[in-house]
Amino acid sequence: MPSKGVEVYSYITLPNITVRFSVPGGTITRTPNDNFTSTNLEVESKDIPGYTHFTGRFSFQVFDGDQELESVRQWNDINTLTGKLEDGTMMSSKDQKSIIVDDAIVSYGFYQAGHGEAGLPNRDQCYVTVVSLSAHRTWMTAVCPPGSEAEQKPFSRFALAAPHDDGMNSMTTW
Repeated sequence: MPSKGVEVYSYITLPNITVRFSVPGGTITRTPNDNFTSTNLEVESKDIPGYTHFTGRFSFQVFDGDQELESVRQWNDINTLTGKLEDGTMMSSKDQKSIIVDDAIVSYGFYQAGHGEAGLPNRDQCYVTVVSLSAHRTWMTAVCPPGSEAEQKPFSRFALAAPHDDGMNSMTTW
């Protein structure tokens, strides 16, 4: 039966937050105890209703206790026969913007993998991070406080944090 794998990762710093990843026929829930680990899910045509239907939905949801943070829910429809995305909210990196809800900053990314040529992975990948807004609001000031030796360094010596794969998850950028 045709299928497409999705490797999922999460990093959560808020104690009451969970992330639920789902595919037809399966759901896993990640907690702060699962940080720095990955899990594989499979969008399999056998779990998609209809004899000739090959498109299944991969999604993630973020919960604060039992309450879903609805503005965070993201999804992609994956064709198990071709492995390609047919529709969704995470079709390209420009669609994947951080979301702030109460004290949570939710950042996520989805990488659409091909067939594994040239050493690239053959499984799609999705990461979700949920961190505290209040705890991270002034992190740049802490790295380079006013009046410090670091403040006197040229800007070219300061590295800004950003998604490491932004715009680089396609062979067309070579």
